[in-house]
Amino acid sequence: MAFNKIPETESDLWRKQIGDLLKSGKYILKRDGWSMPPPEYFIAAGFPADFIEPLVETIKSDGTWKGSLWKDQVRALNVISKMQALPQDTKLDDIPYDLVREFSQVYIAEQEGIYYLTFLRGLEQLFGLKARGCLGRGSQASEIIKVIHEHLGMEQRY
Repeated sequence: MAFNKIPETESDLWRKQIGDLLKSGKYILKRDGWSMPPPEYFIAAGFPADFIEPLVETIKSDGTWKGSLWKDQVRALNVISKMQALPQDTKLDDIPYDLVREFSQVYIAEQEGIYYLTFLRGLEQLFGLKARGCLGRGSQASEIIKVIHEHLGMEQRY
């Protein structure tokens, strides 16, 4: 995320547009470090497309529980438990078709979007702010929102 090549006039326009959007209450920043909405989510909410587009990432699942994307985590846990119940020497071609189909219904190989924490860091950078460092993603999100709200003269709204 590098906004340093953006003309200052455009940054000024974005700061005003986004500041007005946030102060109006039409969009409330979320204390969220993990979700990955599509870019259209932010654009439809009123954020400039040219601000949002540099934040877009493609995330690829790695096949592990924590390192993968899931459409439905409850169903995914169920599928994974069934797969783990198979004998360890089961070959890929010997996995029952129904189990493979069920897995493909919940597993997301890759997804394009914007981590919400990346979005918040983009706002932090746009407004020229620096939040206090924290360990957890939710805590980082909270601190960034706090400095943005203070900068805009807003009450905390999350």
